[in-house]
Parts: sequence; C-alpha cells; structure tokens
Amino acid sequence: MKALEFAKAPLAFRPFFLLASAFTVLSMFYWGGVLAHGMHFETQYGLLYWHSHEMVFGFCLAVIAGFLLTAVQNWTGEKLPCGVQLIPLILIWLGARILPFTHVNPHFIALIDLLFIPYLAWLITRPLIKSKKYKNLMMTGLLAALFIANLMFHAELLGYTDNSLRLGMFLAIDLIVLMIVIITGRILPFFTNKALEDDSAKKKMPIELLAVLSVIFLILCDFHVFQGEWVKYFYAFFALIHLLRIFLWGSLKILTKPILLILYVAYSFLPLALLIKAFAAYDPMGGHTGVHALTAGLIGVSILAMMTRVGIGHTGREIKSSLWMNISFIALSLAALIRIFLPIFDESKFFEAIIWSSGLWTLAYLIYFIVFTPILLSKRPDGKEG
Repeated sequence: MKALEFAKAPLAFRPFFLLASAFTVLSMFYWGGVLAHGMHFETQYGLLYWHSHEMVFGFCLAVIAGFLLTAVQNWTGEKLPCGVQLIPLILIWLGARILPFTHVNPHFIALIDLLFIPYLAWLITRPLIKSKKYKNLMMTGLLAALFIANLMFHAELLGYTDNSLRLGMFLAIDLIVLMIVIITGRILPFFTNKALEDDSAKKKMPIELLAVLSVIFLILCDFHVFQGEWVKYFYAFFALIHLLRIFLWGSLKILTKPILLILYVAYSFLPLALLIKAFAAYDPMGGHTGVHALTAGLIGVSILAMMTRVGIGHTGREIKSSLWMNISFIALSLAALIRIFLPIFDESKFFEAIIWSSGLWTLAYLIYFIVFTPILLSKRPDGKEG
C-alpha cells in the first residue's frame, strides 16, 4: 500500500472541511443519543441552545471559512493563509467548541466564540479590497451580519438582553440561506452548462433579484416586521420563483450526474420550506418544520454537495462522485425528508423523526469524513500546491 504523501501548505478548505465533518458527526451522534438514550453532558449553553448554536456557528461556520478562504484566493489571485498560517483561526474555532463544556467564565466563552467571524472577515476583506473585487465584499457584509446574530445569542445567555437569542438564531439561519441563494445562482448554471457541454442553463435577472428578495422577506418575517394573513401568499409566490429558477437552470440530463443532481436536490428544499410556511395553518407543527427544511434540507445537503465538489475539484481530481458519496447524498436527503414530513403526517412521531434523521445525518457525514480524510490530507495527484 502506497504511503500517504501529505499536502504541503494546504488551502483552508482541507482542514476546515475535515473539522466540520468530524464535528457534525460527533455532535449529531450526541444529539440523537440524548433523545434516544438519555445521554447528557452539561453545557453552559443548555442542551437545546447548544444544538442550535453549534450546528450554525460551529459546523456551518467552519465550512463557510474553508469555502471563503479558498474562493477569495481564486477570485483575487492573492495569497491567503494556508498550512500552519491557519492554526490561529483553527484554535479559535476549536476553543469555541470545547469551552461550553467547561466551567470557564461564560464571558470568556462568548469572547472566544465571537472572535472567529471578525478574524475570518479580516482575512478575506484585505485581498478583496487590494484586488478591487468590491462586488464580492458582500461576503464581508454577510459575515458582519452573522457576527451580530451570534452577539444576539450570547447577549441573552449573559443576561444583557431579553428575547434576542431566538431571533439571533433565526437571523443566522436566514443569512446562511442568503449566502446559498447568492452563491448557487453564480455557480450552478455554470456547473450545469459545463457538465452538459451546452448552454441550457439560463439566468434571468428579474428572477435572480426576486430570489434574493425572498430571503430578505424571510428575515423581516422572522423579526415580525411583516405579519398577517397576506404573508402566506408571498411565501407561496417566492416558492414559485425558486422553482422557476430551478426550471431555468435544470435539465433531465442532470439525472445521470449525481454530483450535479445533489445540488439541485439541495436547492429544492428552499421552495419546499417556503411552501410549508405558506401552508403553516395546516401543519400540526405550526410551520416549524419549515425551519428544518432550511437547516437539515437546504443547508445540510448543500454543504455536503459543495464539500464533495470542492474536495474533489480543488485537489486535482475528476469531478464525479463515488458510490459511497452517492450513498451519503441519499442518506442525507432522506434525513431531511424524515425530519420534515414525519412530524407533519404524525405529530406523535416527532422524537422518532429527530432520532432517525440525526442517525442518517451522522451516517452521511461519517461517509464523507472516511472517504475524504485521505483526499484532503494528501497532496494533489498533479503535484500542484493547494
């Protein structure tokens, strides 16, 4: 068996994708164990808030960091931190994951957790300004908004505010949804045309603008700026906008390309979430399953799809998914569907839905971690850096 030759000066996606996949396997396994077997470890956030916070500001933010630090280098041509230069950022992230399980002063925990986003924003903003890629500074703005959302979470835990924690979590989820809507709009038509070797995927600017507007509408609704019976009609309208977006991009030919198809499957959870919110009156869970259509569905499946594609493409390998990764795509998609629909059809199956979905989620990301550990640790087959 050939010895593993480690990558020299690895780009940020390598350590952060490995950390994110390992962390979500452990945390979701624990979350399912809590519900199924009564496992319990004390955390300063409280069990439910720990789950919510760590899935967003632990798991998702690690993926965002790996993606942005890699993408900004490609966008600007400027050298960003890699290899050992990433250690300070990684240590901050690790500290924020471990400290809530200790008896350290909660203000110190909040400080460490809040440090990560400004540090990441500083790392990506300098090269964007230097190379005059001002359009991409929107990512800095989104990171700033995510920082505010995290600050809202900690402010209530520390006793400085009332009712900001829940709003902060909704804001964070919505901001990640907005990132996905913007980035997917840039890359998925390109990926589709390249994979199918045609120009069948079309972008219509009014549809693209309405897609972004739909997430702003979602944020305003979550902050109770917009309320009333009329809101459900806008949810339904925006769901149709996203379905039209998929129709303009897609083709039946994508069914033969799993690594492309999974991106469409992931994005399809967004119009589903909006439709659930539109018909919340008929949902025994009061429309709350719409949140998990966004988190377990859109965000969770999008992250797995993109970590797979980036992990293959940026390590110099052919962009196609293996049998095991196809199994992980199916497992994660099923996890999201079970989490969404089982409580809708049978409210008494709420905990069973969480247990089954957390088990399938764990399986999907465990497969990713096992398959991609040697890929992300080893140097590129073509000998290039990265």
